[in-house]
Amino acid sequence: MAEDNSTGLWTLTTQVAHTLKEAAMESYTAVLANGTYVFLKELIITEEECLGADFDIPEGDYCNSTWDRIYCWPPVAAGTTVYLPCPEHKGYDGSKILAYRTCNQTGQWLWGPWTNYTACLPHKLPPEPPVKELPILTFVVRDIYFYGSCMSLAFLLATVFIYYYLRRLSSSGRITIHKNLAISFLLYYILSVVLFEPYINTPENIDDSYRQVPGLCEFLVGASRYFFTTNVFWMFVEGLHLHKRIAVAVFSAETNMLLYSAIGWGIPSLLVVAWSVVMVMFHAQACWDQYNQLPYAWILSGPIYLVLLVNLAFLINIIRILVQKLKEKQTVESQQVTKAAKATLILFPLLGVPHLLLIYDPADGGAGQWIYQIFNAFMQAMQGVFIAVIYCFFDLEVQREFRRIIGRWSRRRSSTLRRTSSSAMTRQSHRPLAVDRSFDRSISYSGSFRMHSMRRGVDSGCPRSTTDDWYPGHSCCSAGQRVEAPNNLRPISADIC
Repeated sequence: MAEDNSTGLWTLTTQVAHTLKEAAMESYTAVLANGTYVFLKELIITEEECLGADFDIPEGDYCNSTWDRIYCWPPVAAGTTVYLPCPEHKGYDGSKILAYRTCNQTGQWLWGPWTNYTACLPHKLPPEPPVKELPILTFVVRDIYFYGSCMSLAFLLATVFIYYYLRRLSSSGRITIHKNLAISFLLYYILSVVLFEPYINTPENIDDSYRQVPGLCEFLVGASRYFFTTNVFWMFVEGLHLHKRIAVAVFSAETNMLLYSAIGWGIPSLLVVAWSVVMVMFHAQACWDQYNQLPYAWILSGPIYLVLLVNLAFLINIIRILVQKLKEKQTVESQQVTKAAKATLILFPLLGVPHLLLIYDPADGGAGQWIYQIFNAFMQAMQGVFIAVIYCFFDLEVQREFRRIIGRWSRRRSSTLRRTSSSAMTRQSHRPLAVDRSFDRSISYSGSFRMHSMRRGVDSGCPRSTTDDWYPGHSCCSAGQRVEAPNNLRPISADIC
């Protein structure tokens, strides 16, 4: 008999489950077996809330609300079976409304405090995978790349300003190449900071950013790849120009900026357009995530590695020529080694050669991967600093131009100070002088004496010893001629001969 009752209940449960599977039931709805619903404000899953809950009381005999340690069951009329969703907070599928209790005809819960959750057992949810914490290496690499890019951005802004402020440098082809390289890196670092900003400020919700705007994220990624490619090609132009001036004497020393611009800006645009078309056609994932792990990445990586290998060949040949010239000058061997090593250290990062060391990624999770990722982040983030310092701040032509500007400013300041001092002295000389009577008498006497001498000079045509005593260096004067005497011999004003 018990077995028959159990079979009947299971059949009823199965029928109700299939009936409710078609209905979009909300989690706060309790379902009665006769097809009516008991609407609840929410599923109550604590005893305290159950005891204080305000339920609608049905008419006639009914079963009171009850707490079964999983759910708070609402009061229902006698002779009613009520269903609730499987307890999702216990790890079961909450979309299955299979847990039930029955209120008998006398208004008592059947089976006492026990609730039938048997039908929910097959719908146990798989355990959620534990949230994998990112290794500390991820945050270290992120911070190096972001803050290093910010530092390079600041240095490059100063570099571009200096290049445009010192207009006399624009006539130099070498400086023009440096300027294009600096602008290329400047635009690349601006996009890098924009792309990395959500990972710094809101790492827990990076999708709430430019990634939500359709097409914007793909555009930013494509622009970033373009300027990264222009970086490499302008470094190739630097190597080509340097090799041309040092190693290949048969070429003209003039700079063909039209050809260099086509290499630095034109070729990367063709490569990035081709890569973008392929990504749109064959990789529809949002924001082109994991684009560097796709085979299409070789559309850009292949030419990049090719020009870097050519730059490596340029570097080796330049160092070889440098060592050969040092030997011809019969310098000390230690000095030869020092100068060659210094030239190598300077040219090595500027020609992009370190990127060749990043072709192989160990990806073994060990020390090799740590070294690779940190070195990669450091070199890519700080290359703008190297370019600004070596190609601008330490450049002799830039320093010479700055010294010229500082010297001109210093001369202007000195001239201004002299004019100011002269004006002050002039104003002071025009002030009325307070003299005593003895000085007036001396002036009167000296004036009478000079007038007598001047008359003698007019009569004879030339003042003699008396006039020469007053005006040294003036041996003769004509009538009516103004004679300027030295200040220390002229008490008041100039005299008329």
